[in-house]
Amino acid sequence: MAAERINRITFSSVNDLTVNQNLKETEKLLSSLDLSKNFTVNELIELYNIKLFFENNLYLPHWDSETKNKFNDIINKSWELIRSYFIKLDNESILVIIAVLHPTYKSSFWKLLDYCQTYKNISNGVFIQILKDFPNHIYNILLYKNIVNKFHQEVRDFLLEYESSASLLLSNTDNVKYFFPKSLNSIDIENIYSKYIESEEPNLNYVISIEQLKDSKDFKLKPKTRLKAKKKVTELKNEIFEKGNPMKYGVQVSINIEQDEPLEVTNTDLILSYTYSEKFFDKFKQKVDFLNVFKFIFFFLDDKGIISLINKQSELLVLEKVLSKSNGVYNIGISFQRKQMLSDMQIHLLNQYLIHSSDTVEKLIERYIQEYLNPFFGLNNLQFKFPTLESTFLEKIRVLAIEFEFLLRQFQLYVDEKEIDFELLELNSTPLNFSDIKSLMSKKYIYGDSNKVIQLKHYFHSDQSLLFYVDPYKGKYHSFYELLKNENVEFNNYEDYQKNEINQLVHYNYIFIDENNYVKMKNEEMIYIIGELHKKEVISYWHYAENIRKIIDELIGDKTLHSEGKFYSKQEINYFNYYLNKKEYANGLDLRNKYIHGTNSSSEIEQKNDYNRLLKLIILTLLKIEDDLNINKQFK
Repeated sequence: MAAERINRITFSSVNDLTVNQNLKETEKLLSSLDLSKNFTVNELIELYNIKLFFENNLYLPHWDSETKNKFNDIINKSWELIRSYFIKLDNESILVIIAVLHPTYKSSFWKLLDYCQTYKNISNGVFIQILKDFPNHIYNILLYKNIVNKFHQEVRDFLLEYESSASLLLSNTDNVKYFFPKSLNSIDIENIYSKYIESEEPNLNYVISIEQLKDSKDFKLKPKTRLKAKKKVTELKNEIFEKGNPMKYGVQVSINIEQDEPLEVTNTDLILSYTYSEKFFDKFKQKVDFLNVFKFIFFFLDDKGIISLINKQSELLVLEKVLSKSNGVYNIGISFQRKQMLSDMQIHLLNQYLIHSSDTVEKLIERYIQEYLNPFFGLNNLQFKFPTLESTFLEKIRVLAIEFEFLLRQFQLYVDEKEIDFELLELNSTPLNFSDIKSLMSKKYIYGDSNKVIQLKHYFHSDQSLLFYVDPYKGKYHSFYELLKNENVEFNNYEDYQKNEINQLVHYNYIFIDENNYVKMKNEEMIYIIGELHKKEVISYWHYAENIRKIIDELIGDKTLHSEGKFYSKQEINYFNYYLNKKEYANGLDLRNKYIHGTNSSSEIEQKNDYNRLLKLIILTLLKIEDDLNINKQFK
């Protein structure tokens, strides 16, 4: 167990794919371990990491009970050595010890300092020296509330001068929970943000995050600082445009009288052109469910009934993913902006088409409800009333916002009571959140956010995985799943560093090496399901074949996946909140609240655009209602 070893045993999580390799190293280490020797700090922390494996019942398959007991006995004895070592740490030794810490053991070191309460042995002066000599340790220190409370003044003073304090404050999320000292007050935080904006080379993403920072009960950014951030964002963006060739992109839509195909798409210089067939519109217009044009050729919903206009991580460019970690901000990439522009244009295009027959999208919606949804699904007179044509867009939006909520309340009542009782509806004035609305199906959406799912997404479906980059197929595929699905890939074609990962996946039975030395998927349907989660972030359960649903049920059973019976998916709820309010996102469009509170734009063009966007949300909801009713009718 030499001190100069570079690769040390490190526990990350139960589902980490390096578990097997770490346990193999553990076996070598414990088989020849001498507990009577003097251990270095890194050797002791390594034993502590092994303890974490055993505490989570992680062992190599070939270890019998005797071996497990033997190794556990060694680790239990070593724990006393670890505790004794850390309890004795003091001002005299701690600076020297931190200087020789293995890079991956910083977090474990502070965790043990917290657990053994060794921080009580450290003086304020020495703690100041630690922060001065090892400033990057602040990322680990802030994870431990007791340590921060003990040295709250020293941590505050450090953060006021530390160049990365703004990024620390902005990256405090549910995934990484930092504890900031209570002595760091609102004025301090404001000064940190202001100082960062004025620094020599501020990161554009962080400045955008400051500009769009969501107010909370504990901290509200001053308008002056927000304005300063806004101006800096403009300045930094202008610098980017001046230095290089920014990518231009856009969309355009049109109707062709002669075109037979419902839709033709061309891409010229990153401008996507969508040309629709007037013949198709003329033929389809005679149907009572004409509103489904938004699903079938405008693609507001995908083939699984999920709103396709939402932001998706899988559609972000690499740089956009790096810049998409802002708290309280809806992530907007080029793909999302294109979909937003296109969907706005499609509503305008359809309105222009309908004008020739003295029709409107609003009338289309009314017929869809009264002549299709109500009679076909027996909805007991679902109602929706549009404002008069003579109303201003300001008046229309205010009416439409109320009617939209009324529509949702009617559907929720139908889910609960299997009928729409308007007298009963009048007695309920409780505010309705999008996340409160239930589906007719108790198991509607499937999610997977476990470490296992995250790692399988990376290895099999991410374009950042290295496993699909192998001769002779380099550049041909975009994921390991695509490669294995379409080719016979020889194991020997992989480099040694890739073979380690291949062997890990073999160990966990996700792939196997067949008799011809080809790499094959063990359970292609399961890997397909993970791929659907990678692309869409959610699975609409009943839109998949029975054999796929059976595997989903098994994955729910072992807690790899979980289900919800909501009307909207989580991603769809985020999308609606982005459009309608600023409850969740500081950069939300606030379509509902700003018109209620009179903070809307006075521009009639802007009001018209907002009206069409609100119309879009209503259309999406009606299509989702139809989808929910269809699933219920088919499977119940």
